[in-house]
Amino acid sequence: MPAWGYPAWEWLLCAFVIVFPYGGYPLCLWLWSRFSRGLASASHEAHSPTVAMVVAAYNEEKIIAEKIQNFLDLDYPKNKRTLYIGSDGSTDRTHDIVARFQAADVKLQIFPRMGKANVLNRLVEKTTQEILVFSDANTLFASDALKQLVDPFRHGQVGCVCGRLKLLDPVRNDEDQGGEGFYWKFETWLKRHESRLGLVMGANGGIYALRRSLWQTLPSNVINDDFTASMQVYLQHAYMVYAEQAQANEYVAPSWQSEFRRHIRDGAGHYLALFHLWRLLGYIKKPGLCFVFWGHRVLRWLAPAALLIQAWLVIQYRMLPVFQALFVIELIGVALMLATGIMALCRIKIHKALWIPFYFLMVNTALLVGAIKLLLGLQSNRWVSTERVS
Repeated sequence: MPAWGYPAWEWLLCAFVIVFPYGGYPLCLWLWSRFSRGLASASHEAHSPTVAMVVAAYNEEKIIAEKIQNFLDLDYPKNKRTLYIGSDGSTDRTHDIVARFQAADVKLQIFPRMGKANVLNRLVEKTTQEILVFSDANTLFASDALKQLVDPFRHGQVGCVCGRLKLLDPVRNDEDQGGEGFYWKFETWLKRHESRLGLVMGANGGIYALRRSLWQTLPSNVINDDFTASMQVYLQHAYMVYAEQAQANEYVAPSWQSEFRRHIRDGAGHYLALFHLWRLLGYIKKPGLCFVFWGHRVLRWLAPAALLIQAWLVIQYRMLPVFQALFVIELIGVALMLATGIMALCRIKIHKALWIPFYFLMVNTALLVGAIKLLLGLQSNRWVSTERVS
């Protein structure tokens, strides 16, 4: 027996950590946003601030020309926008391709390999515009996305605006319907309701904007630069909202193995972000912000540990049949998820409903691996360009 007595409450606490972010938190958020007054009304005056779009690139010769042309085609005053591209030691034709577009509103900065966060820090130093818009080389904006993205800044309390990133299947060229697509639809629903409170939990790295005056230099070892940069606005008493009409497209990785590698890196970045944003864990000045941070993010990141503790409690102690039955159901679920992964490796067609539980297992496994790599100092903050379908 453990020192605290019968371990049922520990098992239930772990169950709460696993279930609440996907069940209880969305319900609480829906009720809160439904009855909240939201932010005060914004000014209705015309709003076209100067904008600097900042893009860190590493070996992006396949997509960088399309990215630049996409920027040039945006429906926004040309004299109020500038594209800053920072090459993180690219060794392909990225520099030559960008040079073809060199103009007053397209600027290239070449850096030695130093990691995305450091490139962004150096690029932002070059900017003087009112609004910073961050994007990735493989993210393409809708023609009115920039206008929609900066419009909420008419509200003086808004410090960061997150746009909507639509993930496309690289084979069918339409919105992804697998586990990753389902996850993003769920995230979109959460962001929509959090936005009514001004408490969106992190921006999409492919499309978000920040007031230049609120930018904080990123720690050199940060991995999830978008999450850290956007969440820092709360420590400066500003709000973050979601501009659903500001849309951009990005292709998902062509295989779940590629997605798994990306989630490992992101997982390590999540735990590192907790170190840099520790003040938000118990931010007494804004208890609502603290609740949203724990409900949407922190408890999710604790789920892998909770799953392992549950398994250990059931195996180590003689527990009630109800807990044993629940554990067996969990094992069956894990077996189905593993079977889905094996079918994917063997290129066997899988019903889309199976991708959702498989994706849950993949993300939590990636979080666990990411945590281990971070603790062992094996996770680099440098990144490589996304694998693409030719």
